[in-house]
Amino acid sequence: MLGAAAFSPARADPDDMAIGAPDAKVTVVEYASITCPYCAEWNRTVFPAFKKKYVDTGQVRFVLREMLVHGDADVAGFLLARCAGPGRYFPVFSTVLEHVPELQASDDPRPVFVHVAADFGLSEKQFDACIADKAGFEGLRQRSRAAIAQHVLGTPTFMVDGHVLQGEQSLEDMDAVLQPLLARPAAALTAAGGQP
Repeated sequence: MLGAAAFSPARADPDDMAIGAPDAKVTVVEYASITCPYCAEWNRTVFPAFKKKYVDTGQVRFVLREMLVHGDADVAGFLLARCAGPGRYFPVFSTVLEHVPELQASDDPRPVFVHVAADFGLSEKQFDACIADKAGFEGLRQRSRAAIAQHVLGTPTFMVDGHVLQGEQSLEDMDAVLQPLLARPAAALTAAGGQP
C-alpha cells in the first residue's frame, strides 16, 4: 500500500461504470486493464466474495476505471464491454478476463472477442462497428489518461477513501481497509473525501 499523499481523491465521473448503491457509505475504485492477468485473478478469486459482502449489502459502491495497458486488446475488450450496454458491462468485463490466457497466447485476439460478443448477442458486424467507433475510442483514451493523471501506474490499483492498494488484494486486505471506514459516522467519511 502506498501513502495517500501522492494521490488526489478519485472524483465521480459520469462515464464511470459502477455497481452498488449510489449512496453507499464507501466507494471502492478499481483501476484495471481488461487483459491484465492479475486483474483476472482478483476478479475470479476475490471479487465474488467482496461483492457479496460489501456491494450486495449496500455498504460499498464499486467503480471500475479503465486503463489501456496492453494496447489493441485492451481497446477492443473495453469497447466491447461498453457496446454491450451498462447492464452487461460487468458481465462482459468478467467474461473477457476469463479469456486472458488465450489472449496472451494468441497473436490475433479478434476471434476471442468475436466469440465473447456472440455470447452477449452481438454479431461480428456489431463488434466491428463497436471497435471502429472513433468517439468511443477517444472517450476510452481520455479515461485511461485520467487514470494516469491520478498517478495510477499499474493494474489492479484500488482507491478507498485515500487508501491506495496496489496489486491483487485478498478479501482480508480489503476488510482491513473497509471495516474501519464503514464503522465511522457518515459525516466523518464525507469530510475525509470518502465519496469519490
